[in-house]
Amino acid sequence: MMGSALARLILDPALLMVTVRYFDGLKEIRSSDESYDEQKAVELWETSVGLTH
Repeated sequence: MMGSALARLILDPALLMVTVRYFDGLKEIRSSDESYDEQKAVELWETSVGLTH
């Protein structure tokens, strides 16, 4: 099933313009609650900058 779901995401013309969406198999899902945590986003950014300088 995973392969067919991935193939659909790649090949289905109905999804051609779909961006910034999350899927669990064939089902569109909401991103995790943690992904909306602005403080964690800031910490991730600052850590990334520190590691890449």
